[in-house]
Amino acid sequence: MTNTALKNVMKLIRFTVLMVLFISALSVLGQSFLTNGLVAYYSFNGDALDQSGNHFDGITSSNCFYIADRFGNTNRAVYVTNTVDEETDDDSSRIDIPSDAINSLSAGTITVWIKPDTIVSGGILVKQHNGINTYAALSIGGTTDGFGGYNDQQPGIIYFHPQNGAPVVASSSVISTQAWQQIVVVFDTSSCAVYINGILSGANSGDFSIPDDLDPSILTSIGCWRGDEFSFTQPRYIGAIDDFRVYNRAFSSDEVFQFYQIESGIPFGSPTVDLGKAVYPKFSSLNVGYDYQLQISTNLINWDNFGTPFTATTTNMIYPTFFKVDDWNQLYFRLH
Repeated sequence: MTNTALKNVMKLIRFTVLMVLFISALSVLGQSFLTNGLVAYYSFNGDALDQSGNHFDGITSSNCFYIADRFGNTNRAVYVTNTVDEETDDDSSRIDIPSDAINSLSAGTITVWIKPDTIVSGGILVKQHNGINTYAALSIGGTTDGFGGYNDQQPGIIYFHPQNGAPVVASSSVISTQAWQQIVVVFDTSSCAVYINGILSGANSGDFSIPDDLDPSILTSIGCWRGDEFSFTQPRYIGAIDDFRVYNRAFSSDEVFQFYQIESGIPFGSPTVDLGKAVYPKFSSLNVGYDYQLQISTNLINWDNFGTPFTATTTNMIYPTFFKVDDWNQLYFRLH
């Protein structure tokens, strides 16, 4: 093998290795954001344990039960019923989580998969400090007023209200019953956005941060709205819930879309890079101001015009078109 050929082979090997490393790095980066800033993660794989490692374990009430998730895996999602204990005036179908799981967030992301039986109203997540404030109210069909009380709004719309006196964000599209949908809320001190199945569905400006409040009397629940005197009138979510996550950072729109692809099971392709062969004609010793026509031939006998004639503006010019040569037998060029 000549020195020139050896250099070309080594150059090709080095390029191939670099491309493989680059694609591998993209794959790793594409997965790392799933744990970056993760505060709490409830996968509901037969229990309400926090999978983030922060030990914010939840407690599933007796009238919840575990069902198949969106992939058909048994006991991998939780079903919340519409059961109320009338003697204690309490909603006994819910998942209670520590208040630390949704606390002191200047920026954050909340993600959850839901399959509602009804979209008239439903409290997906609420952190309630009785008589003081209502935090992180993520709900269907209604939201809080300025004092923390519940107000019916449009059925099927997703609402998020971070605390009393703060603005509210609402989705522009309606969710469906009896279908799994991913809901993502991204917020910070200047804005908030709601995504449904990876697509932006509503946004609003304002301070959507969640303040620091860990008073022992606070009730934080997934699946219902507890506290104050509103136990019977506050919305109780009815349906399935899965993969509930809280992050202490705001996702980018690209991360939200990629997150949906990962969690929905949409298969990712295996990107590869191949090299193609191409040539382009270069002209020299042209007569400035003359018109030329490029012609091509496969046998040096029959010639065909290619493109339109061009006027030489300099003595040396490069033709702007590339010609693929991977499947060529032979091809010849000339100026006419």
